[in-house]
Parts: sequence; C-alpha cells; structure tokens
Amino acid sequence: VNLFNNKSVSYQPTDKLSKVSKLLRSSRHLDGRDFVYFVNSAMFLDQLCAIDILENIVDCSFDGVPCNIQVNTSDSFRTKFVKEIKTMKHGRCVTVNTRGEPLLKTRKSGTKDGLRLVIQMDPNEEMDLFSPLSGLKVIVHDSVRFPHLENADIIALPGEYVSVAAEKEVLKRLGPPYGQCQKNFIDDYGYDYSDSYCLDKCYNLQIKDTCDCIAESVGNKTEEFINDLGICRYDNTVQRKCIDNIRKSGELCNCLPSCEEISFTTSSFKVEINHEFLVLKNFISERLLLERMSRQSNLNLRSAYDRKPLNISNTLMIHLYLKTQYYESVEETPIVTDFDFVSGLGGIAGLFLGMSFVSGMEILEFIFDSFCQCCKRLRTKRTAD
Repeated sequence: VNLFNNKSVSYQPTDKLSKVSKLLRSSRHLDGRDFVYFVNSAMFLDQLCAIDILENIVDCSFDGVPCNIQVNTSDSFRTKFVKEIKTMKHGRCVTVNTRGEPLLKTRKSGTKDGLRLVIQMDPNEEMDLFSPLSGLKVIVHDSVRFPHLENADIIALPGEYVSVAAEKEVLKRLGPPYGQCQKNFIDDYGYDYSDSYCLDKCYNLQIKDTCDCIAESVGNKTEEFINDLGICRYDNTVQRKCIDNIRKSGELCNCLPSCEEISFTTSSFKVEINHEFLVLKNFISERLLLERMSRQSNLNLRSAYDRKPLNISNTLMIHLYLKTQYYESVEETPIVTDFDFVSGLGGIAGLFLGMSFVSGMEILEFIFDSFCQCCKRLRTKRTAD
C-alpha cells in the first residue's frame, strides 16, 4: 500500500482477508464497535503513516499575528509552543499551550482574535477504515491536564469553517473534613490529577495487570508497556474474554474529584468555506509577504509563510477564541466553620452556665426565705404560748 512522504508498507492481503471476515462475523454488534475497540495503531505505524498536522498547516495566526512571529528567538513555533501526544486510539495528536512549554497569553476576547488555523488534508493520506468519522477532533482543555480525547465533541471536516468559543470555569471543592476530593499533584506522566484521567488509567491498568496486554493508551509511556506486553488482540479469545469480564465486573476505582478544577465550556458553529475568499486571501498574503521580504530579511517571517500549494477542496479552517475575558468561579464553603462551631458552643455554654447560676441563686433565695418564714412562725408560736 503506497502511503505518503515516499514511504510504503508491504503486506500479503490474501491470508488476512479471511481473518478479518472471521473477526467481523464474531462481532456482537452491527456497527462492530466491540471489534473497533481492539483496533489500535502501533507505534511504528504512527511514526510511518500518521499525518503530521503541523506539516499540513497552511496558515496560522494568534491574535492576528503569524504564529512564527510570536517567537522572538531562533526556535520555531512548533518546538516552543506545541507538544505531540501519542495515543493508541487517535494516533498522533498535537496540543498548544501545554505544561513544560511557554504559554501564549492573550488579554483579548471575541471573534476578531484567538488562534486561527488553515489546515490542508488530503483524503488519500488518511487511513480511516475503522473510524466512522473523517477530519480532525478539537478539544479545549486545561493546559496542565491530559486531554480526554473521548470527550471531544467538535469535529472539523475538510471544506468547513469551524468557529469555537470557549468560556473558562473554575471549580473549587472542599476537602476533608467537609467533603471528599483529591488534592492536586503531578502524576508519573507529568500531568495534574483529574478524575476522568484517573478512571481511564485505572481501568487500563486493571486490564494490564489481569489480561497481560495493553488495551488503550496509558499516558505517554504506552510504548514502554507495549514492548513488554503487547497490544490486546480481538482474535485472542482469552484476552477478549478477560477484558469483557473486567467490564462486567464494574470494579470501582478510588478516583475522587479534584479539589480545584479548571474546565472550558465550548460552543461552536460550522459553515462552508467561501473558496473564492480563501483564494483571494492567500493571494494577498503572498503579495504582502513578498513586499515585506523585499524590505527586510526576516527568517521567522519566511518560515511563517512557508506555504504549500493550496487545495481548496481539502482545506479546513479552525478558529478558537475566548468568548469573554471574565470567567465563572464556583467555590464550596462550609456552612459551619470550626470557629463558628467553637463560638456557638461557647455561647451556648455561657448561656447555660449563666442560666444555671441565676437558677441556683434563686433556689438559694427560696430556701433562705423558706427558712426565715419557718423561724418567724416558730417565734410567733412561742410568744403566744
């Protein structure tokens, strides 16, 4: 099968087709989702076949400034602000503004600013046999947390303009003794704690320890586990039954919600790209670039506009921006604090002691008055006698 970048993989399809048809017949679902669950990309195939999104970016800007001009040093935008994440389910993914890298910061909000990407995707370069969707998945997440790609509900397709507005939310929960939450810490893979990632990792580690194989991605160290165990195979009856038993057992993982969590709610809309405008914009950008380069020699400027020939039908546009400069903060507070409890207890105790003292004095006064009355009656009786 001829792939791209002058790389190829050879195989003998004759003996494989019978195995594939047998696997599909053994699937218990019409859409084959239990079969697709076991279809994971191998690491060497990711390096050989996976599409490098960054190499397919035709145009990139942040707050109206070309991405590479954001870099004041000789480092490129790719090496300074972008990090690659390898996953067995989604192939090679890239994330911008992640931990360990410099952060692009903005004080602007609205549709005029934000991150804009023009990406060219050739359908002939995609290997999407076991995926019902084509295009790119987009998710907005906290920069210090591992992106939970299963929750990505924004899909960008070639020929579409996708606009994504993000709103920041901060949630602070109470820990012991008022509530149950997990204080933040950095795990073995360099990410902050999150309950969704904890559940994912716990489930996959159960499969690893019980079934002696790797079902899905476990952080960025998946390759180390694969070298020792290997990927779970659907045609392996023992491994398949083992994973089914783990699913059915429903063994709980001790994954508490994070005490402090930053999340983003997104709203998006899609429209068809105006091809004529895109061609005109690309033409004007090229002309302006030539004029600026004729006046000054700027290597960053050259690399920022190192464009490929634009194929409009395979081009998609993504625009991510902050909807507002403000964010919503929800913080849990105890109804009764320790100070309130002690002060309330002291007030009640003082009231009780005060009432007890007054009551005691009244009782003593009553006893004294009764004693005086008795003495007075005895004296009156003796006088009468």
